Amino acid sequence: MGVVPELLVPLQLHQPIILEHIFEAPCSRPDVMSMVCSEMVEQLMVRLARRREGLRSATWSFTHADLPADLSTDALPSIHPSARPSARPSARHGDMVSSIALGLAKPAVRASHVWSVLRARLEQIALDHGVERIECRVDRATLLRFRQARLCDPTVRAGVVGPSSECEQACSGQAALTEWLDLVSARLGPASVARASDLFHAGDPAPSQTGARAHRPSAFLLRSERAVLRAGDASDGIARSIAARTLWRAGFPASVGRNDRDGSDGSSSAHAAQMEWRDDRWNICAIDGWERLLPAWCDPPAGRASARAAMDPTGVLSRIAVATSDGWLWLLVRWPERLPAPRAMPAATPDGSSSEHGVIQRLHGASSRERTDRWFSGSRRSLEQGVELEVLGLWS
Repeated sequence: MGVVPELLVPLQLHQPIILEHIFEAPCSRPDVMSMVCSEMVEQLMVRLARRREGLRSATWSFTHADLPADLSTDALPSIHPSARPSARPSARHGDMVSSIALGLAKPAVRASHVWSVLRARLEQIALDHGVERIECRVDRATLLRFRQARLCDPTVRAGVVGPSSECEQACSGQAALTEWLDLVSARLGPASVARASDLFHAGDPAPSQTGARAHRPSAFLLRSERAVLRAGDASDGIARSIAARTLWRAGFPASVGRNDRDGSDGSSSAHAAQMEWRDDRWNICAIDGWERLLPAWCDPPAGRASARAAMDPTGVLSRIAVATSDGWLWLLVRWPERLPAPRAMPAATPDGSSSEHGVIQRLHGASSRERTDRWFSGSRRSLEQGVELEVLGLWS
């Protein structure tokens, strides 16, 4: 803070890691190239491990000889360097250099994974001109976070069932998926890897992915708009979706649009889940992307303006897909903190007490299973009668 004199030690920059292997004679054998490159990968990961870093990207350069490996008269003519897709002339030496830009989706610490990705790219190097020199330069390395080892035995940890074990399983599954994507990208090219949302049809609502906070609407409304959700025959499924925060999808065909919602033809769309919004009724196709956002600590406790509430939504949020004439439309809505009580209450008790008081007394002495069943029955009736929502934004 400048009050007490203190010594400031600047961070020392590490020298870039560069590995090099020079052959005694031009090498054109794939097995020898694989063996040398695998040994270089081992050395590379050992040096990164000493720095406690993970590999993100590296460049492998292969310097070719001027003369082709086969000089016989009946050999095919060599490919010119300008026509070689992976070879380029070096500006410093004038040699032919083939390069491999190795990029990983996450910091890699295992040499076996780095080698599996490099081996897929190594097969694309043309060896009609032998390789005289191999150079590996680390372009980017990330400092790894320190993770303290578990005190319990690994065999005991494998039998533990709890939040820690579930988190470890999720992390291992995500790491396996990332490594598999690296292999597919190295073998077939980066264009072969597509996002999950790109695999769905244009008219099919895609389920949300982990981290719903990142999926913000493409357009926020200046003021939140009122909407009423009436579940109809889907009240039981929507109630379970609210309780478990899971995906719910409608069972009616995707061709149901806004114009055939009057139910005059006797179809099941008249009893489907609908939302009254902007003086019209919209069939609900899916509900997903559940999340609860709390207000920032710096916000005052007083009520916020409606425009700011739309730009910084808090509370229980979800995404609702409604059917339109052109396909699907996703809306970001805010749910009430509690579902409203059904309007049809039980009759008064014989002792003269109010029906609501009698319900509270019965719930107080009921078991957890009975309270759960009664919550679902009350939620179903609330959803059938209508629940008010706030529309905050939409996806174009």
